Amino acid sequence: MNFKNLFINRRNRCRYAIMVLLAALVIVGTGLIFVITGEEEKRLVSDRTDTRTEKEGTKEEGETQDETGSEGWADTDLEEMELQNFLVEDYADLHIGEPFQIENYYITNLSLVGSYFFIDEKGTLWGCGDNSCGQLGIGRKTTYLDTPDGSTSIEEPQKIAENVVHVDASNFSGSFTIFLTEDGKLYGMGANMNGLMGMDVPEEVNYLWNPDNTTADLPVLLMEDVRYARCGMGSIVALKEDGSVWCWGGIYTTSSITGNQTQGCVYTKPHVMMVDAVYVTSGFFTMAAIKEDGSLWTWGNNSFGSCGVDSGDRDFIEEPVMAAEDVKMVWFDQMRNNSYSTRLMRDTKGQCRYDSTTFIEKKDGTIWGCGLDVMGEGRQGKTFQLSGDMWEPRIVNFTNVFNQISISEMNHNPNRLLTECRFGWTKEELTTYLDAIGMEYYEMETAEEDGSNRQHYYWANDNCYLFMMNEYEQLAQIQSFYGGSRDGKLLIGMSRQEAEEILGQSYEKKDFPENNDYEEFYYQTDTGFYVLCFYKGKLERIDESLYPPESYMTTKIS
Repeated sequence: MNFKNLFINRRNRCRYAIMVLLAALVIVGTGLIFVITGEEEKRLVSDRTDTRTEKEGTKEEGETQDETGSEGWADTDLEEMELQNFLVEDYADLHIGEPFQIENYYITNLSLVGSYFFIDEKGTLWGCGDNSCGQLGIGRKTTYLDTPDGSTSIEEPQKIAENVVHVDASNFSGSFTIFLTEDGKLYGMGANMNGLMGMDVPEEVNYLWNPDNTTADLPVLLMEDVRYARCGMGSIVALKEDGSVWCWGGIYTTSSITGNQTQGCVYTKPHVMMVDAVYVTSGFFTMAAIKEDGSLWTWGNNSFGSCGVDSGDRDFIEEPVMAAEDVKMVWFDQMRNNSYSTRLMRDTKGQCRYDSTTFIEKKDGTIWGCGLDVMGEGRQGKTFQLSGDMWEPRIVNFTNVFNQISISEMNHNPNRLLTECRFGWTKEELTTYLDAIGMEYYEMETAEEDGSNRQHYYWANDNCYLFMMNEYEQLAQIQSFYGGSRDGKLLIGMSRQEAEEILGQSYEKKDFPENNDYEEFYYQTDTGFYVLCFYKGKLERIDESLYPPESYMTTKIS
């Protein structure tokens, strides 16, 4: 099929490109980086007045942009700009404006793509999801031969350990997990990779290709006298009770300056990075520590300015550098401590991710950010390219200067904003409505090589919703992947029994012989037709239309 991708919002393309980059780094660990020019994306904000930080203050006037930078910013008076707003999953869980207590940042509920961990009220750690590297710590790895569906996932929560206060896991690949006990002992389980689990590292093994080659299938003691610890993509950073900061594993990046040469650092055993710290954290490829005096120190990948400093012709910073002062807290890639979701997730919908972006809370309660998604002072453009001829060189805009921003809690029920959306609308009516409710979207067309089987549709709200147009260019179907149905009665994640208490019995069922975990059920109501897709018994997708699935694309809506 030929895909005609008509992106309305260019930042959506940039986000996709960054995810391509991250996947490429996991697989090959080399090559030039590729991203696409971006602009501030429209994001769904609900009740912003109730949750937005109402802090006074203005940015200092920034330097003039060079010609490769973001259009329009060179002539903008930054002092007159409204603060750029970013979404968070749970505002209260960030403890903005509260005195620093490290216990407030213990993670007790962690939902990643394919993995879910939680600590119950008794201090018992439970986990479910992918176990291909033994990251559930249950004494064995799960292979494709161990499950009926050929997956490596264990759906039922498994008991892992007791007396646990904090848990974290690899924040992209999910191949290893760590947890901290009440007595300050740090344990790990899963992929050893570059010595993460304290096991030998044979030189002939490529752990980027084979993270499951050497694993700890039961929890192993990694360090004692630990106050806090976090996981990177393939690394661990720990804060000991004496204030020393330790890092081990591998942090990688690729460089726009040195071509195909991979940059990074690997410590096969815990390596002390600095002292006198009160907090540490990690992003995909970037780490940070806050010292007792409130200074923020960062190291790792600075390709997109996420270290908050100008590193010149170096995209990777090996030793900690001071990036800001009077800092209380720092987050990488998203402002989140605990996950809002309390179930195993199969994608990142609803996670308010801003890859390669760094956020800090200063001691006065103001919020600041730098990196890929932040507009304002220091914004610049740089050309990147993925190695080979797969992609043309592109310009990405970012800032390595912290700019003051605002935050607001995301709308956890965006499906309810679509209540007034009407079947039969034209393209203009649909896009006008999406603009009015502040929902980001992009347009796509697909067709066979001969032009047949043409489909025209819109993805919206980070691919949470799909709007299908029929052959008369009318809105004919709405698919929901997040939240629930437009009337709020059906909820993603509910069981078939719960759904049928609302819709009644289905009139047809569709099986998927190639994957027995998927089932589709068809329902007719007074208002139209529903197709519900269940994965392992949980509702994953809701299709709404006026006409049956076999005819909605060819029926004109009067």
